[in-house]
Amino acid sequence: MTPHFCLHAERTSTAMRALGPINSLVLMPWTPDTRYAIGRLDQVFFEARLEMAGGHGNRIFFAYPDIAGRPDWIPATFQNVVAR
Repeated sequence: MTPHFCLHAERTSTAMRALGPINSLVLMPWTPDTRYAIGRLDQVFFEARLEMAGGHGNRIFFAYPDIAGRPDWIPATFQNVVAR
């Protein structure tokens, strides 16, 4: 069984402020044009990483197995999406 770790939101925010903005590389196992419920996770991951990066989108990178077009959820100014 995999252990689950939950931090209280206040402690998490305090820790994130102490660490400062962090860089993130998100490796997605599915393509960005997934239309099922799992496709919504891309945007959720982006929003969470943006918060962790202190609002700096240039600190976030997404890598997909294949990119057949620009996903709808990606802001027009966000360019850090690559195929691996």
